[in-house]
Amino acid sequence: MKNIKKKVVQGILCTTAVTLLSFLIGIRTPKIEENNATEQKQFEQSTLNILTANVARGQGHEVYVSNFLASPFLKQLEPKKNEGSLHALEELIIQENIDLAFFQEIENSFIAGEHQPRRLAQNTQLPNYVFAPNFAHQYLAQFPFTDGNAVIGRSQFYDSQRLSLESEKKLGLSTVTNLVVGSKGILYTKIFYKNQPIHLFCIHLSSSDTMLFGNERESEFKAVFKYVAAHTPAIIAGDFNTIPLSAQRYPFSKSKYLGEKSWAIAQKILDDEGVTLQYDSRLELFNPEGEFSYQGTFVGSVSPDKLGHKADLPDSKETIDYILIAGRESDSLQLKLEETHVDLTHYYSDHAPVLGKVKIVEKKR
Repeated sequence: MKNIKKKVVQGILCTTAVTLLSFLIGIRTPKIEENNATEQKQFEQSTLNILTANVARGQGHEVYVSNFLASPFLKQLEPKKNEGSLHALEELIIQENIDLAFFQEIENSFIAGEHQPRRLAQNTQLPNYVFAPNFAHQYLAQFPFTDGNAVIGRSQFYDSQRLSLESEKKLGLSTVTNLVVGSKGILYTKIFYKNQPIHLFCIHLSSSDTMLFGNERESEFKAVFKYVAAHTPAIIAGDFNTIPLSAQRYPFSKSKYLGEKSWAIAQKILDDEGVTLQYDSRLELFNPEGEFSYQGTFVGSVSPDKLGHKADLPDSKETIDYILIAGRESDSLQLKLEETHVDLTHYYSDHAPVLGKVKIVEKKR
């Protein structure tokens, strides 16, 4: 009896060891996919039309249990995806003559049969794309629930990287989970205008706080704007998962945003480095006493059958998606953010796209 128990224990330990070893072997640095399908090496026009959108993997629902099942037979349990979301985005990109589009929670999964960055590039006037997955495990990264950040554009992309935000984070649940599945991160890439670089940052930050000490988003902001301060001029766009300081005092503010100092942290870093951040003045990002008068970008859960259809959405006032410009007076290219607006005309996902225009001015020498 003792021998049997001993063999059972040994079997369990052996199985556990093999499983852990296999799991650790699968951990890797997320691989960047950069596809330059056009010969256009740089932009020549002085105005760029920009779009950013969290597309929630082209779905209007939360993650279902069936999302985690890789079997093509069990996958039939998953609610059918509505193509309307991506189709509506394609039409918006074409209609608004977009030059650069930034996407968060965009899917690229072999098992799910989805390569959304490639699809959007093929079906619009933006043939080039770069995609950075969030998942760090080479096997888990193929499951249907995987996603990442992407930028698609008219001209080629250069020196693309996925920048980690972990350097500024303290101990927490994310310390373990981020090792396995990756974390919210930055997709960095750059384009050229008349042989001069413009840096691009596609942002998706955490929506909750899993750190034991400190605030997770505040730590991520610190990492983000340290990167930004080292690379100007820059266009920064994406889902920051926090509202402007000016919006925290209004009744519609959710408790998770109250008291958060993320924007104040960003302002200090930029001020110390001599960098100016441009944003739509209606946001009053850095002013707790400012008058917030911008439209909300988070619209909440959308029924899959509504995706892609025209919407009659109330203004949620929950603005968490932005287009920003960072620069110094010494930059040879001066970027000017001319205007931004939120598109609430259709159900795209649980976020509404933000669109803007950026003017490029060559500094006289």
